[in-house]
Amino acid sequence: RDLPVGDRTQNLRRAIASWETCLETYSEHEFPAEWGMAHRRLGISYLELRAGNRRENLERAIRHYETALRVSSESDSPVDWAEIHNNLGIAYNALPASGPDEKTENLQRAMACFQAALRVRTLQDWPVEWARLQRNLGSAFMDLPSGDQAANIDRAIEYHSAAMRVFTYRAFPTEFALSQFGLGTAYAKLQAGDRAENLNKAISCFEAAQRVH
Repeated sequence: RDLPVGDRTQNLRRAIASWETCLETYSEHEFPAEWGMAHRRLGISYLELRAGNRRENLERAIRHYETALRVSSESDSPVDWAEIHNNLGIAYNALPASGPDEKTENLQRAMACFQAALRVRTLQDWPVEWARLQRNLGSAFMDLPSGDQAANIDRAIEYHSAAMRVFTYRAFPTEFALSQFGLGTAYAKLQAGDRAENLNKAISCFEAAQRVH
């Protein structure tokens, strides 16, 4: 899965085949840790697999992550538990939807997963992971088609701004640019308040991102 050379799709398919072979030996009852790890790795591989049917790949990733949670608890294995919830949130966030109702349901599930992961990935103990979760939540609120749209965008701005407590220009330039782009997009969508002021803030964010890209 991590091989940097060769065909990315082929590498991921080989990784998937290998982890599936592992599950022929690792059972949930006899090797729970290894069994759970195999399902986590399958989830990651399907999440990253771009070839084929994207929806099917994401649904498989979700199934493997939810299966892995049978042997990963917040109290006994908090790091693995938080990783699973973070990746589950990413999968639900990316899952294609047939309409606004399904999109809302997917995003609400994604946000619940991100919020769960934040119980472990705190600013003090996991600052980078914490900031990425803030950005993920910001993106989810920005895309949420239901509810008060102005309130959703305000929440998105709050989360993207929080991420930049960690992602500064000097320490994390690429992450800084991504956060500035997300914040700028939120300000560009904001209809409440002074429209010209919102757009000027968006422009400032995009110009800040251009310092990196």
